[in-house]
Amino acid sequence: MNALPVEQTVAINDTRAVEAFLLREARLLDNESWDEWLQTLSETIHYWMPGIENRRREDKSGPYRLEHMAFFDDGMRDLQRRVARFKQPSAWAENPRRATFT
Repeated sequence: MNALPVEQTVAINDTRAVEAFLLREARLLDNESWDEWLQTLSETIHYWMPGIENRRREDKSGPYRLEHMAFFDDGMRDLQRRVARFKQPSAWAENPRRATFT
């Protein structure tokens, strides 16, 4: 990952657009609007969440690498399968469902 230099700024309109997208995404997910959420994603999405590895300070390779374990390493097809599974009556993580903010 390439981090932006600290001195680089982002236009306020771009910041607001990103914030609006993230708030909409959170709302869709909280409301379990899975299909509508999928429509906001690119067909070429790579949904990746690495597994963090503990390393010695002397090891400068960082806490994670692409070739190591990931909790999620999904493309659009994988996400579509997850959504299909979420829609099944037997798929639940909390019953009753937790309260969400509106």
